[in-house]
Amino acid sequence: MWFYKNDNIDLDTIQFIKQNNNFTYNFIVRGDKNYNNLLYLDNLCIYNNINANKLINIIHESKFILSKKYISYDRFSGQLGLAMSFEKPIIIDFKT
Repeated sequence: MWFYKNDNIDLDTIQFIKQNNNFTYNFIVRGDKNYNNLLYLDNLCIYNNINANKLINIIHESKFILSKKYISYDRFSGQLGLAMSFEKPIIIDFKT
Protein backbone atom coordinates (compact mmCIF):
# COMPACT_ATOMS: atom_id res chain seq x y z
CA MET A 1 0.00 0.00 0.00
CA TRP A 2 1.30 3.40 -0.87
CA PHE A 3 0.95 6.45 1.30
CA TYR A 4 -0.97 8.60 -1.10
CA LYS A 5 -3.24 11.43 -0.07
CA ASN A 6 -6.09 12.94 -2.01
CA ASP A 7 -4.08 16.16 -2.39
CA ASN A 8 -1.29 14.22 -4.18
CA ILE A 9 -3.62 13.47 -7.10
CA ASP A 10 -2.94 16.07 -9.76
CA LEU A 11 -4.39 16.89 -13.17
CA ASP A 12 -1.63 14.96 -14.99
CA THR A 13 -2.61 11.75 -13.21
CA ILE A 14 -6.32 12.32 -13.84
CA GLN A 15 -5.69 13.08 -17.53
CA PHE A 16 -3.55 9.95 -17.89
CA ILE A 17 -6.34 7.80 -16.46
CA LYS A 18 -8.98 9.48 -18.65
CA GLN A 19 -6.91 9.15 -21.83
CA ASN A 20 -6.28 5.47 -21.17
CA ASN A 21 -9.86 4.57 -20.41
CA ASN A 22 -9.50 1.07 -21.88
CA PHE A 23 -7.78 0.06 -18.61
CA THR A 24 -9.17 -0.29 -15.11
CA TYR A 25 -6.90 1.35 -12.56
CA ASN A 26 -6.68 -0.15 -9.08
CA PHE A 27 -5.42 2.43 -6.61
CA ILE A 28 -4.15 0.67 -3.50
CA VAL A 29 -3.58 3.47 -1.05
CA ARG A 30 -3.46 4.60 2.53
CA GLY A 31 -3.27 8.09 3.95
CA ASP A 32 -6.75 9.58 3.54
CA LYS A 33 -10.25 8.37 4.19
CA ASN A 34 -11.66 10.17 1.17
CA TYR A 35 -10.28 10.27 -2.37
CA ASN A 36 -12.87 12.56 -3.91
CA ASN A 37 -10.42 13.71 -6.63
CA LEU A 38 -10.79 10.23 -8.17
CA LEU A 39 -14.38 9.26 -7.38
CA TYR A 40 -15.83 10.48 -10.69
CA LEU A 41 -13.50 8.34 -12.83
CA ASP A 42 -15.39 5.30 -14.15
CA ASN A 43 -12.32 3.17 -14.86
CA LEU A 44 -10.85 3.33 -11.35
CA CYS A 45 -11.21 1.28 -8.16
CA ILE A 46 -9.85 2.54 -4.85
CA TYR A 47 -8.65 0.07 -2.22
CA ASN A 48 -7.71 1.45 1.17
CA ASN A 49 -5.83 -0.63 3.79
CA ILE A 50 -6.34 -4.03 2.14
CA ASN A 51 -4.71 -7.23 3.33
CA ALA A 52 -1.70 -8.87 1.66
CA ASN A 53 -3.71 -11.61 -0.08
CA LYS A 54 -5.99 -9.05 -1.76
CA LEU A 55 -2.94 -7.01 -2.81
CA ILE A 56 -1.30 -10.09 -4.34
CA ASN A 57 -4.47 -11.00 -6.26
CA ILE A 58 -4.82 -7.49 -7.66
CA ILE A 59 -1.18 -7.42 -8.79
CA HIS A 60 -1.43 -10.87 -10.39
CA GLU A 61 -4.44 -9.70 -12.42
CA SER A 62 -2.79 -6.41 -13.44
CA LYS A 63 -1.01 -5.72 -16.71
CA PHE A 64 1.30 -3.07 -15.22
CA ILE A 65 2.01 -1.00 -12.11
CA LEU A 66 1.58 2.76 -12.24
CA SER A 67 4.01 4.43 -9.87
CA LYS A 68 2.85 7.40 -7.87
CA LYS A 69 4.13 10.61 -9.35
CA TYR A 70 6.29 11.85 -6.49
CA ILE A 71 8.41 9.27 -4.70
CA SER A 72 11.29 9.62 -2.27
CA TYR A 73 14.52 9.30 -4.21
CA ASP A 74 16.57 8.52 -1.11
CA ARG A 75 15.13 5.01 -0.67
CA PHE A 76 13.93 2.06 -2.70
CA SER A 77 10.22 2.59 -3.25
CA GLY A 78 7.65 -0.17 -2.63
CA GLN A 79 6.09 -0.06 -6.08
CA LEU A 80 9.51 -0.70 -7.64
CA GLY A 81 9.99 -3.84 -5.55
CA LEU A 82 6.49 -5.10 -6.29
CA ALA A 83 6.93 -4.56 -10.03
CA MET A 84 10.19 -6.53 -9.98
CA SER A 85 8.87 -9.30 -7.71
CA PHE A 86 5.75 -9.86 -9.81
CA GLU A 87 7.53 -9.20 -13.14
CA LYS A 88 5.10 -6.43 -14.07
CA PRO A 89 6.04 -3.48 -16.27
CA ILE A 90 6.02 -0.21 -14.35
CA ILE A 91 5.00 3.23 -15.56
CA ILE A 92 7.28 5.60 -13.73
CA ASP A 93 8.68 9.12 -13.96
CA PHE A 94 11.79 9.82 -16.01
CA LYS A 95 14.04 10.72 -13.04
CA THR A 96 13.46 7.40 -11.28
